Amino acid sequence: MVIAVIGLGEVGSRYSVGMVKRGAKVKGYDIKFHDPELMKRFLPYEEEGVQLVNSPEELIVGSDIIISVTSCHEALETAQMYLPYLSKNQIYVDLNSSAPKVMEAVDKLLEGVCTFVDGASMNSITQYGIATPVVLSGKHAQYVMDELNKAGMSVSYLGPGIGQASAYKVIRSIFIKSCEAAIMESLCAARRHGIAKEVFHSICDMIGNDTEEVMATMIRTNVIQSKRRADEVEGVADMQEAEGLEHTMSLATTKKLNWLATLGMQEKFNYQVAEDMYEVLDAILARM
Repeated sequence: MVIAVIGLGEVGSRYSVGMVKRGAKVKGYDIKFHDPELMKRFLPYEEEGVQLVNSPEELIVGSDIIISVTSCHEALETAQMYLPYLSKNQIYVDLNSSAPKVMEAVDKLLEGVCTFVDGASMNSITQYGIATPVVLSGKHAQYVMDELNKAGMSVSYLGPGIGQASAYKVIRSIFIKSCEAAIMESLCAARRHGIAKEVFHSICDMIGNDTEEVMATMIRTNVIQSKRRADEVEGVADMQEAEGLEHTMSLATTKKLNWLATLGMQEKFNYQVAEDMYEVLDAILARM
């Protein structure tokens, strides 16, 4: 089994070196190889055992599983670049965190040429290294999962449909990325008032006690509290504006909560906290 990695940036290099250390045979290629100065940064990977090759064709020929880790904006372009060298006995795996429609376009491009598997890395490669959770979807995703897990990765199977893995990643990012933006905005305001440590620890304590229960409660109580919460955050936005602080997240939160308040959830749930958070989500989707 030979695994080829397209793109040896932070993600590709850590996966490659990690798999080699666990006995896998790994080849790697990056377009930056053609710059002599930039090439120097990749030499340590070769010393670790990754076979660095000189061209896309050399990377693909003789490989069994090809993993693309360039960027979400280059996913289709990368597949087009490697298309001439791929064959039916090979599996092309995309881990570029692209939107589902991009993965569907890559699948269509590679149809009849090789097997395509949609994938996504779910956490920080810097933090978890080769143990970073990865999800895969597609008709042959379970086979790829087994082979990559043998090579030391931490892969799970999500489903048979192309686009499921990428959808899983990007939809989750609505929360993850906005959470990142929100904590930055919240703590900047707290720092301005000299209470950053206290606010930070309070947020961690609230979420850390029982994360699933905390998140579910936010959804279940929103049916009767969205307007009150919108008014509270609007007041915070006014405070931030008066103090000259950037306040994108508080404005966005106010807008979202005010929109939720227009959906008639209070009446639907008889002015009571909902018993099930999924019932709330279904009611909101119905209003859309």
